[in-house]
Amino acid sequence: MTFQRRLQIGHAVQADVAAALRDLGVAVDETPPTMRPSYAVAHLWSNERDLTANGQRIEVKAVRCFSFGPDPAAFPRDSMIMDNASAWDAKDPKPYAYVFVCVPTRAMLACRGDRDPHPHRRHGYDSLVGKEREWCMVLRRELRSVRALAGSLRSLRPAGWSQLRLL
Repeated sequence: MTFQRRLQIGHAVQADVAAALRDLGVAVDETPPTMRPSYAVAHLWSNERDLTANGQRIEVKAVRCFSFGPDPAAFPRDSMIMDNASAWDAKDPKPYAYVFVCVPTRAMLACRGDRDPHPHRRHGYDSLVGKEREWCMVLRRELRSVRALAGSLRSLRPAGWSQLRLL
């Protein structure tokens, strides 16, 4: 699969997550899609937001290599890759959450992302660049439903609330 095709899939699932969060009562702004020329320069966009929901940065990841459903308890693995460590380290501010979309089923799961330093790291082979790299992992027990994420986002005070003054 070409890098451009991977980006197209990523932009499609980003729009799906935005729609799902809106359906659950969360105000969402989508970052317009940016086509990057190659994986070699993708790091230049590591600090670009995918979505902003109630003022919070949300990262969206398309999962193509295995299937899962919407129930976190039924997730078929002990862990999965959240982000490559160098990209996660470069993100400022850290994402409030990551949403993982299973490409074959369109099921969505989420985890909190605003932890620094990220506690779960592993080394593994990256077939896109042909070398070992460090990965940030999310454990099965950290996964939540998108409905739970939406509830968490709705409970936050809107951005800028502390600047309001009553007359």
